[in-house]
Amino acid sequence: MFYYWEISHTVYCIVLQCLIAWIFYSILLRRWRLESSHLLSKLQCIVIAVLMHAIVLGGIWANTTNGSMFDIDLKANSPEVELAQQTIEENTELIAATVLSLYGIIGFATAILLQYIYTPDKFRYLAGLRERDKRGGHPYALWKDSASGIPTSLIISSITIAGWIIYTEHFTTCTEITQFLDGTPITPVST
Repeated sequence: MFYYWEISHTVYCIVLQCLIAWIFYSILLRRWRLESSHLLSKLQCIVIAVLMHAIVLGGIWANTTNGSMFDIDLKANSPEVELAQQTIEENTELIAATVLSLYGIIGFATAILLQYIYTPDKFRYLAGLRERDKRGGHPYALWKDSASGIPTSLIISSITIAGWIIYTEHFTTCTEITQFLDGTPITPVST
């Protein structure tokens, strides 16, 4: 399931592979046109951040809604595994906090990694300022490769924070999750 839609695994994989192919094609095309350019433009990095959050949220949204993410069933007969199973069942709030934390870590790690792609070095930034000054235009550009990466970083960080807030809100207001965390048994929906 992707959010609440039933999507075939084949279609989902093809869409993901097309997105990855688009990213690599963009990298290839930018480097082919100008070898010294960044791997991706600032706008492309913003689009990748939005798509990454949509894909990750879509993958975990339905699994947290129907409780299947919390229904951990270990199949072993050793006492250590049974103790681990009991500990997991007693600490479902810890699992919920871990899921939210992992989503936040993945989002901010992506934002930091993308920042290395679109931020110019000091020399390129200063050369861009001189070039725009020489042409008589506005000295600060937003989407040029030589422009500062701070506005783009703020946009991508805002996207990450918005995605995390949306998922946290969904996580705390969904009735199935609240019932599960209160201890009410849920019959997980097969995904």
